[in-house]
Amino acid sequence: MLLTDFFVQGVERFAPQLKVRLQPGLSALAPVTDDTFIAMLTELFYSEGFDPMSRFATAPSEAVRVGCVITDERAGSFRLIRDLKTASAQLAKAENGQYQPVASGAREVSQRLRSELSVPARDVFETLFVLDAKQFPAAPSRSAPPPPVLMAQPLSLLLPETVARRPAVEVQAELIKLRQARDAVLGIEKLEYELDGLQKKRFSFDELAQKRSAFRDRIAALERELGQGAALDALPADFTAFVQSFAKLKQKYTDDRGKLLDEVTKMEAEGAPPAPTSLLQDGKFLGGIGGGAVMLAIAAFLDGDLRLIGLLDIAPFGLAAVQALGTVNELEDSERYGLRLRALKERVKRLEQKFEKDSSVVRDAVRRFKAESADDVVQQLARRQAVKAEHARQLQLAQAFDAGEGQALEGGELQALNERIAEIEAQLVGAANGGDPRDIDRRVAALEAELSGAPAAPLAFGATPVTGAAVSASPVITAPFLSVLRALADASGLDVAATAQQLSPRAGAYAGRLVSRPNTELTLDERGDASFGGAAYAQLPGPEQHALYLSVRLAAYEQIAARHAFPLWIDRLARVADLPHEGLPAFYAHLAKRSQVFLLGEDGAALASVEQRIALA
Repeated sequence: MLLTDFFVQGVERFAPQLKVRLQPGLSALAPVTDDTFIAMLTELFYSEGFDPMSRFATAPSEAVRVGCVITDERAGSFRLIRDLKTASAQLAKAENGQYQPVASGAREVSQRLRSELSVPARDVFETLFVLDAKQFPAAPSRSAPPPPVLMAQPLSLLLPETVARRPAVEVQAELIKLRQARDAVLGIEKLEYELDGLQKKRFSFDELAQKRSAFRDRIAALERELGQGAALDALPADFTAFVQSFAKLKQKYTDDRGKLLDEVTKMEAEGAPPAPTSLLQDGKFLGGIGGGAVMLAIAAFLDGDLRLIGLLDIAPFGLAAVQALGTVNELEDSERYGLRLRALKERVKRLEQKFEKDSSVVRDAVRRFKAESADDVVQQLARRQAVKAEHARQLQLAQAFDAGEGQALEGGELQALNERIAEIEAQLVGAANGGDPRDIDRRVAALEAELSGAPAAPLAFGATPVTGAAVSASPVITAPFLSVLRALADASGLDVAATAQQLSPRAGAYAGRLVSRPNTELTLDERGDASFGGAAYAQLPGPEQHALYLSVRLAAYEQIAARHAFPLWIDRLARVADLPHEGLPAFYAHLAKRSQVFLLGEDGAALASVEQRIALA
């Protein structure tokens, strides 16, 4: 998860309107002089109602808003806006280049952030994702002079002359109200915790429903496409093969027709042979016939050997026969020319008719499907076959889904889940903002102290009255890492002991490099205490205590970032004077590879390797 934009309006110590682009990796944001920036972040991600005690509720500006853009690889891009003065909120998701609102109530927005974007719980955020100098446990001062010893004195000298005490009944009544309020707050927190779990579970159902819807939408789209191209099914089964061979067929037709037409043209150019002369007009034929007839007639009137004169008819009749045969040959030549020419033209005609018939299927298909060519029709046919195959595959996948994962959507579990979520949301909408249970606990402790007569806190002037004994110079340090271990255990689902055991080696590696004592063993226990190199935490010098605390925090973030890729905010650590800052830039750069790391108000060595510096002024 990445924060890509951050904008502020109407917040003191910042420009009236400020918008900055946040980059992945390690960045420095300056100037940051107090905890206003962290307070804005906390309100941005965790405000669930109007808080009159908030520093932003009474801001002089008419509009006090803070917002950011969150990008998540799984969920998408979201824009979050909070009005810190009215406690209104809006969460919008990017859809088709526009941000569409998905949640508008402050409480609903917080719930959606946790369930959909995996924003950690508030206590986990404050303990693991914000590293502030104020969080460092106090280290013992071995050079500080002992404070002055206050001898026993009359109480009247140490307290105001009159101490007004309320009746015990009044205090008891307030205690009852506070305890009821605490129970109500804890009840709300319990409901919210249950709601978070139910929403995460519903999110898994939503993913299944989206998956089923995606199958159905895809199948419906394929069926629409198949319906639009149904006419393609009327084409012959061998249409594609025919089109693929059509080019060769056309070329053969062109070649054959060309040869025939060339032959016709040649015959017509040469012309038909001349028509023969009629025998009735042929002198040689008529002369031969006449001469032969004369010889025969003469021979008929002669006797004896004179009749042999009739044999002289052979010559004229032969001439007539030769002339007749010549005329017949000429007639045959003329007839053959005509037959040949007609045969060639007939072959051309039959060739054209056959090609017309063969190509009509292609032409009709091109015209019918409004294609530019037969290849275009083939492509449409191939696309239809591919769509049919994909439709069959999607049907098979959808059937497998319905028989497997999709069965969870068929039972009544989803309906019961939605009903329970609606029931809890209705209860939370009507619930008042009861505040922080820790604040209530402190008020209860103060009232109980008031009932017992003991002071609820150290005296305002800074010393605790004792009877003759000196006051210890070293504050008591107990369980410095318990809150870190508990937050990490809650976020990772482990118990505190397992978390401490898992965290110790990595924290030891950080600490060894910070104090130049590599391979020194660090051991965390389930009570939240630690030892380093065999020495208890309380016995270490102040710089090593600070280095040890920082090492545990950095190792804890490294571990939690694998589950919640949420930015780490490092707030003005330069104020921890005896911390070995020289080794920190490499650590920050290493952690920035997992998510974003922001240095707030840092200076000196920590900024030496930071290329991305963002001005907030």
